[in-house]
Order: sequence, then C-alpha cells, then structure tokens
Amino acid sequence: MAVVQIESLPDFQEHIDSADANRLIIVDFYADWCGPCRHIAPVFIQLSKRFSNASFFKINVDHSFDIMQQYGIRAMPTFVLIKAKREVERIQGANSEALEQAINRHYSDTPQNPNAANPLEKIFLQQFVTKSFKFLKYLHKYSYLNQVYFLPYSYLKYNILWAEIIVLNTYLFVFFRKGRCGEWANCFTLIAAAVGFDVRFIYDVTDHVWTELWIPEYDTWMHCDPCENLIDRPLIYEKVSYIQFYFLILSFGWGKKLSYIIAFGLDHVHDVTWRYSRHHREVITRRTSVREPVLANFLAVEHDWKVAYLCRKEDKGEGEGEITWSVDLSGVKAKSAYICLRGIRTFEEASISVVVCADKEICMILPNHTGELILDNLPSTLLKITHAQLFRASLDSVEPQLKIDIEFE
Repeated sequence: MAVVQIESLPDFQEHIDSADANRLIIVDFYADWCGPCRHIAPVFIQLSKRFSNASFFKINVDHSFDIMQQYGIRAMPTFVLIKAKREVERIQGANSEALEQAINRHYSDTPQNPNAANPLEKIFLQQFVTKSFKFLKYLHKYSYLNQVYFLPYSYLKYNILWAEIIVLNTYLFVFFRKGRCGEWANCFTLIAAAVGFDVRFIYDVTDHVWTELWIPEYDTWMHCDPCENLIDRPLIYEKVSYIQFYFLILSFGWGKKLSYIIAFGLDHVHDVTWRYSRHHREVITRRTSVREPVLANFLAVEHDWKVAYLCRKEDKGEGEGEITWSVDLSGVKAKSAYICLRGIRTFEEASISVVVCADKEICMILPNHTGELILDNLPSTLLKITHAQLFRASLDSVEPQLKIDIEFE
C-alpha cells in the first residue's frame, strides 16, 4: 500500500476510525530539516510495499502541530504503531531494524472482516446510500402530498409554497408527457404507490432507471419500464437484433453491457442484476468496482432468478403445448400408483391441464393443481401422464419435481 501524507487531525482521525480492527497503522512523524528522517524514508516506503494489510502514514510535524502535540512527539523521526484505535508501540530514531521488528510483532495478514470495503469501494458504494435516502424521502413526501399531485395547475400556482416544487414538476410531467427515463420512473413509481402497490426504484449504473411492482398473486417483483412502455421484459436491455440489407447490417435494441443493477425499496436495498441478464459470466467480468463478497456484505442479493422451468416457445405463436411421460407396466401387476408433479405455475390467462391415464380404462385430472394423485386398482397395461406448458423449481432445490411411486402386488 502506498504511503499517505496526512494534512490535518480530522483527516488522520478518520483514517484511524475507519480502519479494520486487525489492520496495523504505522505513522512516521518527520521534519524536512531532519537528516535521519530523510535517511530512513526509502526504508519506510519499502516496508509499506511488503506489509499489504497495514496502513503507512507520514506526518510533517512543522505542518501538523496539533497531531504532534496530541501524540506527545518530542524527537524526529518517531514511528507510532496503532491498532484497533489505540497505540501499541512507538520507535524513536531512524532504526530500521527496530521498526521492522515492531511491525512484525503487531502485524496480521488477515483482516478482522475480510469483506469490509476499502476506501475506493466505499466511494463506489456511497452512491447507493445516497440514492436510498433520496428514494425514501421522495416517497415519504408523496405519502403526504398525493392528494395534490393532480390538482389543476391554477391551484398549484397559488399554493406553490405549500405544495412544494416536486408536486409542480410531477403535474407538469403528467400534463406534457415528455421527460427523461428518471422522470418517467419517478412519476410512475409515485402513482403506483398512491394506488396501493408496493414499489421499488431500479437503478442501472450504466445510466437507466425504471420501476418494479410487487405482484402478490405471483409472489414476485415485476419489471415495469414506463419510459419504454414495457412490462415484464427484464432481458430487454441486453437484447440486440440484426437485420441485413444487402451489404449493410443494421442493429436494433439496447445491447447494454450491464454490471450493477440495484433495487431501492422502502425497507431494503437489493442487488437484482442477475434477473436482468442471461449472460452472467460476461456480467461478472464487468463488476470490478467492488469485490463481490464486499457487495454481498453491503447489500442483499436476490436469488429468485435461479429458477428453471419447462414451457412452450412464445416466438412460434402456438396457443398450446404438450408433453407426455409413459411408464410401461406390461407384464407386471401394479396395485396402485402415486403421482406427484410440483412447480405448476400460470400467468395471466394461461392454464395447465394435468391428465393421468391408465390405458383407456382410467383417465383423471389432477385436482386443483395440487400436483398429487393416487390411482388404485390399476390395469396391468400402460400408465400415461400428460401435462402441458410448464413447471418450475429453484436450481438449488433437491426435491424431485416429478415423482411416481408404483406399488406392485
């Protein structure tokens, strides 16, 4: 780590307060006119390169009298070793061997919290803290002022001190229907909250914002981009389509190189990047602003995108699909069969019919999509299970989604 020059007591105190409890701080109190200080300066720089989990600071006593007085410095150079916000040792004089031995006595390679953010990571993460407070304040204002958002402009004009400028901006945006993506997202989020939706604001660091609404019927957050007039199209931002016209190739679509997408809700801030990308390996190579364990320690990461399911292709325009499993029981005597099919889920007006047939003598529909059915007194011929469209389960699930237990006589 590079040697840092300290200019003021508050600056120095901030470094001490923010340091990990296992991180050793070595401070070189020196003066420009001090010969021994100049002699040991290159050694101090070399030590800073060797001990990576330590912070090395230099303080010019002629420019920082308050720090010198606080630490009782009487001779130069003086090296003060600090750990967990307290002084653990000091070395007076340009004794490089004694300094290195003191560092070895107190140095630790392992941070107390290895997932603590370093200074550069803290700068990157601070933007999420700022936006979180902004979202809460914005929605909080709306909860008190929603009754005036769509009042006539003439009323707002004469009550602007009471209504606040945010109300006027929202009204004008709705009236003229022109604005940037942030204005569309702000307005839509506020209106959705006013009519009772749980909402959260989605921020893409590659310069776009939109909204998600909580849909209780589906038990999920639904993507809504009011600027693009899109609903439930989370993969649209990476998508690129190409059309070739003779020797000219035209591209259409966003084609964004996603990295960090953060959701800001009333009671949470989550990393939701993965639900908006199908190219996870490429995305992870672009996430270099903060280490992943640090981000996970700072934010909650949603994993509901880790779901696999079977369904028909939408781009064919087919109205229905079918899939069949057959179990050949010819030559054996089966007394009963237990069928369990899990992960049945429908959206909008879609429906699923799960039919269980035993030859032509028995044909039953699984009741109320419970996914379980027991057939007794089976004929010893053919057992057929047919169901259409989809079933889904988490990638981490160990429970079988299709289970058939057959009891033999």
